[in-house]
Amino acid sequence: MSDPLKNSDRVLNKSALTMPPEAGYLASLLMDLRSLRNILNETKGLLDGQPGMIFFKLHSVHAQYLYKVVAAVVKTESIDEAVREAEANVEEYVSASDRLFQSLNQVLNLKLPHSGNFAFGVMAPLLAQDREFVTAFNAYMDGYQAMYTQALESAEACYDAGKKMEQETAAFLVEVRRTVSELEAANKVDQLLVSVYKKKIDMMDLTVRTRVQEARGRAEGYVKSLHEAWLAVSKAGRLTYTGR
Repeated sequence: MSDPLKNSDRVLNKSALTMPPEAGYLASLLMDLRSLRNILNETKGLLDGQPGMIFFKLHSVHAQYLYKVVAAVVKTESIDEAVREAEANVEEYVSASDRLFQSLNQVLNLKLPHSGNFAFGVMAPLLAQDREFVTAFNAYMDGYQAMYTQALESAEACYDAGKKMEQETAAFLVEVRRTVSELEAANKVDQLLVSVYKKKIDMMDLTVRTRVQEARGRAEGYVKSLHEAWLAVSKAGRLTYTGR
């Protein structure tokens, strides 16, 4: 996320000093805007394109690990290592989702400093006469909207990765169970190994269905909430300079 707020604190402070009658309100607004800036900075590292890449990688390697399980079954080899890798990747998806959700909660709990503020509505005509204040204030608003855009995109990336992992796991389960059955029918594998295969495959199925589905379901909820919030933010007004 680029920083559209450079020098805006200085400009807003200057505006407060040059408007003595309104200094009290402006001081309060400045504090709220600084709080907004702190949130923007705190969420920057978590939301600045990173979640999309993280979840893309987790989804990509998930398919590779599933293939390794099938390949091991075809060779009638142990699937322990491949299963451990697949399950570890699932846990990393869940952990990455939890970290993202903490950041998204922070975003959703943040309120625009002037949202529904009667005083701001009264003061807006006067504030709009200060060109530098208008520029700085609008920069805060642009940063706020950009934060919501990236938060929404991050939640969508988490949801999409989880959904694809579930779909690929479902296809994998059909293939690997068919392969085990074919080997068993042809007496090409020891019955004890067949039992081990089936048990571990069932555990993988349970892990993905419970762990991934839960995180993906939460991500879907965040997508809906953030989309509604994004629409509201996109409609939030900016100040238009009216001075001479």
